[in-house]
Amino acid sequence: MTSHRGTMKPRYKAKVAAVFVATSLALGVVGTTVEFGTSPTTAEAAQTGAGYSGITPDGGYLGNYIVPDNSRAYCMDSSRDWPSGATGGGSLVGALTTEMGDALNGSVLQRLNYALSKWGQTADPTQAAAVNAYVYAYTSTWAHYNGQGYATGVHYIDGNQTVLGAFNTIWNETEAQYNQPQGAPAFTGSMSFSVDNNNYTGSLRVVNLPAGATVNLQLTNGIFTDTGSSARNGVGNGTYSVKGVPADGTPFYKISATGNVNAPAGWTYDGNVTIYSTGGQQRVIKGGSTTQQRFSYTMTASDPVERSTLFSPVVTSSVQSRFVDQGSSFTDTLQADVAAGSQPWRQTTSGRYIPIVTQGTLYGPFVDQPSPSATAPAGAPVAGNATVTLNGPGKYTAPSVLAANHAPGFYQWVWHIDAADSSVGAQTFMPEGYRWADQFGLQAEAHVVAAKLSGVSKASAGEVGFGHTVSDTLTVSLDEGPWPTIGGEPIPAHFQNKTYWVEGDTAPTPGDTVPSDAKLFHTTDVSVTAPGGYDSDEITAPPTADGYLVNVWTLIQDGPGAGYFTDWTDGWATEGEVTKVSPPAVSTEAVASVALGDETNDTAIVDGQIPAPYCGTSQPADGATSCPNTVTFAAYLQQDLGDQPVCEPTNEVFNTGYVAEAAPTPAPNAAGAGTPSPSPTAPLERDPAYFYNKPVPVSEAGRFPSADVIFKKVGVYYWVATFRTGDGTVINTGECGDQKEKTVVAEDDVVTKATPRVGLGQKGHDTAIVTGVIPKNATIEFAVYKQQGTTPVCTTANEVKVGKSQPLPATGEYVSDDYTFTEVGTYFWVEIVRNARGEVTHQGKCGADGETTIVDALAKTGSDEAAYLPIGLALVSILAAAGVVLIVASRRSKRTSTK
Repeated sequence: MTSHRGTMKPRYKAKVAAVFVATSLALGVVGTTVEFGTSPTTAEAAQTGAGYSGITPDGGYLGNYIVPDNSRAYCMDSSRDWPSGATGGGSLVGALTTEMGDALNGSVLQRLNYALSKWGQTADPTQAAAVNAYVYAYTSTWAHYNGQGYATGVHYIDGNQTVLGAFNTIWNETEAQYNQPQGAPAFTGSMSFSVDNNNYTGSLRVVNLPAGATVNLQLTNGIFTDTGSSARNGVGNGTYSVKGVPADGTPFYKISATGNVNAPAGWTYDGNVTIYSTGGQQRVIKGGSTTQQRFSYTMTASDPVERSTLFSPVVTSSVQSRFVDQGSSFTDTLQADVAAGSQPWRQTTSGRYIPIVTQGTLYGPFVDQPSPSATAPAGAPVAGNATVTLNGPGKYTAPSVLAANHAPGFYQWVWHIDAADSSVGAQTFMPEGYRWADQFGLQAEAHVVAAKLSGVSKASAGEVGFGHTVSDTLTVSLDEGPWPTIGGEPIPAHFQNKTYWVEGDTAPTPGDTVPSDAKLFHTTDVSVTAPGGYDSDEITAPPTADGYLVNVWTLIQDGPGAGYFTDWTDGWATEGEVTKVSPPAVSTEAVASVALGDETNDTAIVDGQIPAPYCGTSQPADGATSCPNTVTFAAYLQQDLGDQPVCEPTNEVFNTGYVAEAAPTPAPNAAGAGTPSPSPTAPLERDPAYFYNKPVPVSEAGRFPSADVIFKKVGVYYWVATFRTGDGTVINTGECGDQKEKTVVAEDDVVTKATPRVGLGQKGHDTAIVTGVIPKNATIEFAVYKQQGTTPVCTTANEVKVGKSQPLPATGEYVSDDYTFTEVGTYFWVEIVRNARGEVTHQGKCGADGETTIVDALAKTGSDEAAYLPIGLALVSILAAAGVVLIVASRRSKRTSTK
């Protein structure tokens, strides 16, 4: 078997040589490469790897072994047996002593690590043999006795030129590089600035850094915008946004950057190796550890353009309130910023903004709203001034200017910034001679002090009837300030009149507020552009209700005039602003008494406010005049003459508002409708001719009589008159039992006394004593009837005389014409009273007491009186004896009614 030791003892040389020759002959090669498998036979056994057997001077093996972790390691103890036993795990050692007791220093260990790491893990036998020779150059027994170094390594190669060539390469490169970084990249990189239009912003670009390199950046006069810091560490290639932060006190600057690069510089081999032990057999070693190396260097960059921090401050303003009350303040709100294209507002390095002073002037008052212009008009009045220090962009409130003594009108703020008004230090950062001013007449900077208006109003009428029109006139006065205009045109003030309706007959009480029970009736809006009179809409009063229309005027803050005039409103129910809506005053006058059969009537006396014609919801096509006011009349016969008047359908005898289709039960005291059932205790004859629907129209104040009526019964009649509007609404109804509405219907009362006895050929007459109620234009006449039998008969058959009628103007005694009796007999007188129509209203009873004249034949003596004297004396004597005085008394004649 071939020995793997580098050096052999003499007693083994012949045996080994014989075996080597036998083996060589069997293989047919002298100095053959050997590869005894690539994996150990057991998990712990080191196996022969790549190398040459018999190559050393002693015929030993140069090459590597495959240790249990499948890496390749090299024998270092040349005098020991090859590691055929169980090989342990590897250990990294930084101190190593050879089998001869030589301690290998760090430099040697670093060389061994370099060579073993770079070339040791190889399956190439030449390279493996060269590496083994390099290990023996420092660890073998030959090195102990002959010195460590190149020569020792060459000794073990024993003249093999192929292996020697590989060895020389390993030796030379290791000597040159073992302590040098390996794989170091080129140390490159650069930085540059990119300038934006905004002088404060830009970017820093880092390029071409080695892979794995980082750079620590430090800005001068600048910061990184995302962090706000001037430093940025551990970054690589890229573009980084920056912002200029100039040093305090200078308006111009440049940003610069320094970059400290930390780049990978390859690696170096450490002074250690990995060692495997196999009991007392040779130890094998392989490469140890490495250390990564880094390298630092610096890059710089500077902004190619000098940056300016000069900025142009401006302000915009808007008033806190456009409309300012007298006694309040003019207050403006400012928004500070920089002009378009300007650099940002300069800040110190601590972040404090450079303070800038701005001044404002309040011009006014103006009658007309100012128009925008570059500057205020020459000679414009100045109401006040204000100064504000601006500590950077943002919102500011200007000091207030009191408006206590400022007249109504338009006021206008104008703000300006003059560099000279600020500190010298602040002027440094503004363009030389900087001045800025906003326009005059900007609406956002305008105030208005309102003009003061008031008004007095008067209704067109203090009282109207139902449904009549009325309006109100407002007289507007300008109490303070000129009337404001825009472009020369007056600003309209919105006045509003609200007309309220208060129902009832209680007059509204003046006050400051509208009562809750007042109902809004109508609203009129009026646009007022100058002092003077303005009329409300003409409105129509309620058509069927009495109450009050109350006008309340108010200046409304809306529309174009909102805010330009002070608030104003008049009071409630002030003098002149109330119109009473009244019903008409209706009274009645009936004829107090009338003779039975005479015509009579009732009269409605309408006064005051007459309602306008009104048709309600059923307005006719020909207009409202088709629906006039009306009055109707009803009359009621009082059948029970007690104290309580009765006006019910049951005793109604006349109605000019009668509607047959109406409900049979009317309202109390009204002129009833329908045909009632007669009272069983007091039957009442109803004449259909006296029940009809013919109201009397009423269009103005005056007296309105009813139609004439002839009451056909003696008695007391009460009239009830009803006033209605055109739609039938009852406005006024008379009271049943009103004494002015009482008509008494009575007959004339006639007592007659005819000449009791006459002689034939003598004259006689009748005398009527008339009392009671006489018909109008009545006449009286007397008729004489000759009786033929015992039963009184007074007909045309026995009528012998009808006297001529004579006027009967009044009560009193009326004597008929004398009548000469030409026949003996008994004659009855009958008095007849006729009315103006010739109708008999009274006729005496045929045969009534006192109405008989007896006609006797005369004695032959020719003396009528003498012939009757004895008889008369005898009769007187008889009556005297009986104690009776015969008195020819008048008897009231029986009356015959026309009914």
